[in-house]
Amino acid sequence: MFKLNDTLLKSVMVDLDANVAVMLFGEPGTGKSSFITDLGRVINSKTFTFAANEAAEKGDVNGVRTTPVYDDAGTIVDYEQRFFPHADIRAAIEYAKAHPHETPILFIDEINRTYPDVTTLLLSIITRRAVGTVDLPSNLRIVCAGNDKGNVMALDEASLSRYSIYHIVPDAQTWLNVNPDANEHVKKVLTSRPDLIFCKATDATVAKKDDDDNNTGADITIDALLTDDDGARQITCPRTLTMMSNWLNRADTDLLQTMLSEQLETPNGDISALKAKLDGTIGETEFSLLLFNELVNAMMTPQAAASTIKLTPPTYYDQLKQAPDIATLDQLISGMPEKLRSNSLIYALYERADNAAIIGRIATQLTAFEPDDVKVLMDLCVRENIDTENLKVFVNCGAPVANIYAPMLESYI
Repeated sequence: MFKLNDTLLKSVMVDLDANVAVMLFGEPGTGKSSFITDLGRVINSKTFTFAANEAAEKGDVNGVRTTPVYDDAGTIVDYEQRFFPHADIRAAIEYAKAHPHETPILFIDEINRTYPDVTTLLLSIITRRAVGTVDLPSNLRIVCAGNDKGNVMALDEASLSRYSIYHIVPDAQTWLNVNPDANEHVKKVLTSRPDLIFCKATDATVAKKDDDDNNTGADITIDALLTDDDGARQITCPRTLTMMSNWLNRADTDLLQTMLSEQLETPNGDISALKAKLDGTIGETEFSLLLFNELVNAMMTPQAAASTIKLTPPTYYDQLKQAPDIATLDQLISGMPEKLRSNSLIYALYERADNAAIIGRIATQLTAFEPDDVKVLMDLCVRENIDTENLKVFVNCGAPVANIYAPMLESYI
């Protein structure tokens, strides 16, 4: 696999210099289109893009017109059909004619994600160096891009033999180079884990297929992800990282803290609105989890992170500690208001003592932490003021409220 970096750029430039048509294959969102669009700038010319997936039929590529035939006297003596290129293709042709010392690029994007007869026609452009009855100028170069997985048309060997083919994967450094204004938190995660520039939902989050389906979370295709019976599943890729970065650059801390505290219902249980936003933009991936933890940590000031928190036992907490058995403990907890349950659970996690019983029983009766308690909990974790063993008990207890917060807490164990 070639990375979308300077090595690939230089190799493709040699192909263009030799007037060899280029084909890039890769998964959606990896940056193929941006790479080729920028290529025109690098070679001091222009890139003209024809989106093949927007063509419904061959006529959208080279529409037919009936034109008159004149004799020497200028009289119409007959009519004939002529095929004229799509406006985007014509623009590339006209530019190439007007700039004979440049090598502009006709970029045919999504060439195999359209109707078979459209793909076949587009491939013939390479062979004939013409679109309909219009010849391509000799200085016009052709670059195509397609997807190598999913619901796409397979290309035969005869067609592929006319191209210099590159199977590509995205490159983290290239994304950082072309996104100088990228959000600092996205940058930090990507710099530390460049291998996550493209990743899909983890095995734990991908819905299991039927027993007769051999797909797994590791090899499931984008089309399977997008058509999963449990709903569309986003992926982490250059395209979605750009969306996430732009959103974070515009979201203020107050919004992030509010979304961290607010809980949303999902088919897999309640999660914070902030985590749901990340998952919806860049997928339920390892990158999403790391970015979530990075954002939570960033909400702490350096001064606060370096300090410690001292909590005092909430009302009735001593009674919970002195409960002689589980039945009594459950009875005490059930009589508490929700806010006091939340306060008590936070203290039980904080206290340097074996609070497994209290943590487990409160967790089964608590719907969600109070918003202020979420902030306290994250403060405790970031400052390392929490009892790690108690935190393990909570994360692994299986209660719905624990499942909500487990993704953000596991990295502190």
